[in-house]
Amino acid sequence: GTALQNVQQLHSAGSFSLGLSYNYTELNGREEPIFPVKTSFFDVAITPGYTYNWVVGKHVNLVGGIAIGAGISYGNDDGEKTNSVLYSSSVMIAPGYNADKWFFGINVRATYLERQIDNNASFGDTMSYSTIFVGYRFDAPKALVSKTKQLKSKFNKKS
Repeated sequence: GTALQNVQQLHSAGSFSLGLSYNYTELNGREEPIFPVKTSFFDVAITPGYTYNWVVGKHVNLVGGIAIGAGISYGNDDGEKTNSVLYSSSVMIAPGYNADKWFFGINVRATYLERQIDNNASFGDTMSYSTIFVGYRFDAPKALVSKTKQLKSKFNKKS
């Protein structure tokens, strides 16, 4: 997508992907009278997703994506260790502008994690962030281009 590329995409296209999501959350309330414990979670999930890069115009892209997955959450509640089922969902949108050498845009992401503690309790966690990016594309070094062409020609002869 616009936020993750080093060459300009000229045609709209989408792709499925398989991701691995991990996160650490700590709630430290030792100095809080209402919640005087330290609780932490380490979460790991497999997150299959789909991302689409829509080329709106000659220089404008709009990238959108979604991923939904599941995994496990390792919890530590003031020394009491627990494991629970983890559900994960995330969305991403990234509008951007591409010139021949320069590109820029913003990448906005939001993720929701839910830990199923037991049949009667779950704990949700929402994280969102955005990144503004500006980049400049450099031509690959001639030696690298030459070596790449040599490798491609070897593989094409075997086909």
